Amino acid sequence: MKDSAFNAWTGLNDVNSEHTFLWTDGRGVHYTNWGKGYPGGRRSSLSYEDADCVVIIGGKSRDAGKWMDDTCDSKRGYICQTLSDSSLPNPPTTIPTDGFIKYGESNYSLMKLKLEWNEAEKYCKLHSSLIASILDPYSNAFAWMQMQKFNEPVWIALNSNLTNNEYAWTDKWRMRYTNWAADEPRLKSACVYLDPDGYWKTASCNESFYFLCKRSDEIPATEPPQLPGRCPESEHTAWIPFHGHCYYIESSYTRNWGQASLECLRMGSSLVSIESAAESSFLSYRVEPLQSKTNFWIGLFRNVEGKWLWVNNNPVSFVNWNTGDPSGERNDCVALSASSGFWNNIHCSSYKGYICKRPKIVDAEPTHTLITTKADPRKMGPSKPSSSLAGVVVMVVLLIIAGAGLAAYFFYKKRRVHLPQENTFENTLYFNSRSSPGMSDMKDLVGNIEQNEHAGI
Repeated sequence: MKDSAFNAWTGLNDVNSEHTFLWTDGRGVHYTNWGKGYPGGRRSSLSYEDADCVVIIGGKSRDAGKWMDDTCDSKRGYICQTLSDSSLPNPPTTIPTDGFIKYGESNYSLMKLKLEWNEAEKYCKLHSSLIASILDPYSNAFAWMQMQKFNEPVWIALNSNLTNNEYAWTDKWRMRYTNWAADEPRLKSACVYLDPDGYWKTASCNESFYFLCKRSDEIPATEPPQLPGRCPESEHTAWIPFHGHCYYIESSYTRNWGQASLECLRMGSSLVSIESAAESSFLSYRVEPLQSKTNFWIGLFRNVEGKWLWVNNNPVSFVNWNTGDPSGERNDCVALSASSGFWNNIHCSSYKGYICKRPKIVDAEPTHTLITTKADPRKMGPSKPSSSLAGVVVMVVLLIIAGAGLAAYFFYKKRRVHLPQENTFENTLYFNSRSSPGMSDMKDLVGNIEQNEHAGI
């Protein structure tokens, strides 16, 4: 877990190495919140004789608030707990007169009124708010704490019956964080509520529940408009359009970085360059459901001078590194984490999924067919000066084009003797900046990266 600086020890441990976790104060374990793959998530690299202690995950991870086990001698932050001192006065709880409580950058109010989802949405709007979206695990935990004493389900802004059966936040925020209960979402067209157990569940929008309203000055980012063009159509590759490009995501057949680069090249594309926060968000949203399968190669690599470059020669104008990356080790290729959306630099020989990117296909505008008719000699008169001049201009243009073509032909024949060798590059680890990489260029690049990494081992 890269965000180790944000993780903190709890009092749960398996110090007896009997694979039975206990609280240090002797209380029984009646509630758990393990992250995916835990406990035992690190057992592939740990000895079963090592004692395990439990860490609560923090930071920017989507698993924030969940637990993982780690060896007890690792260095982490920690959380202490003590009984409250009954002799100290309890500060009065101050709740704003309008019922909204500030948390983070937003204000929330749990409406203790049972309404259908559509009526709940209208009620929030009447109170200068919107039905609440929950965008991260911290907001989810805050909302869950507000509803504890009522033990009632609470409508939230997630809905699929207003968005063509795709679950989306009705306040226009992109759905980056989810907290579905097991086997959810069960219903194709439904509304979503936060259950007293803390997970999201689906129900008919005609059900009547409490609901959570939210006020926020934050404005969701607008999606860039789709530019003209289309994506390639194939039975074997499903290209996804976004803005001016098409993307192919391969999760079933893992490759090392070099192999993945060649696979993209064979499809008339390159390993993806990620050049904006909107593009990063789009790809993170697309790969998150595939996190149980693999992470994904992108087209960023480090050359022998230590410079990070996109394989398609685009400038590096946006990065989304995980905490602690890029590391100084000879890990010269970059993978996109499906669970977090952040980037990690790892060894190029690792096997991952991959994402290819290519420009959209823009079809040429249909040209108007010239219709010629046989001239009627009875209607022919003396030629007008303008028509004669147009004919002369056309002839001159044709002669210029023919002359230019002939000159280019001889110029090409003359230069053929002096063509550079195929493997001539400005640098051994990236392409000539004046040309786009071809198949042979890519093979040389892959070989150079692998040779460079092995030299550093």
